Amino acid sequence: MAVADVLSIRTKIPKGTWIIRETEMIDKLYIVKSGRCEVFKLLKLNGKTIQVKIGDLEIGTYFGESALEEKALPISPISVRCATEVELGELQIHDARAKLKKDITMTPFVDIEYEDILQKYREDQDFQMW
Repeated sequence: MAVADVLSIRTKIPKGTWIIRETEMIDKLYIVKSGRCEVFKLLKLNGKTIQVKIGDLEIGTYFGESALEEKALPISPISVRCATEVELGELQIHDARAKLKKDITMTPFVDIEYEDILQKYREDQDFQMW
């Protein structure tokens, strides 16, 4: 099975649309074809849960790769929102898992540590104060 056999394209997803949310079940690998997406991670701080932006996804990058893991219910470790109008390629994981697992590596956002998320949050707070 070739990647092209399982790839579908979603066009013109509006700015501000959430593609996936942390802790939701995922079954697709997404490839950014045009536009830009923002990556968020939940942070528990002082009894509150807040979303912290931890990065951006540009053309040619992908997310949802944790669905490739051999779990009964793959859960997203991140949230992704369209920062601009976006066009995405989508791969249905149940069709592509065997072919893609050896070819796809995890993005740095999947295994980000608590301390790194907290640092991003503090940097963002410092920036907003100015």
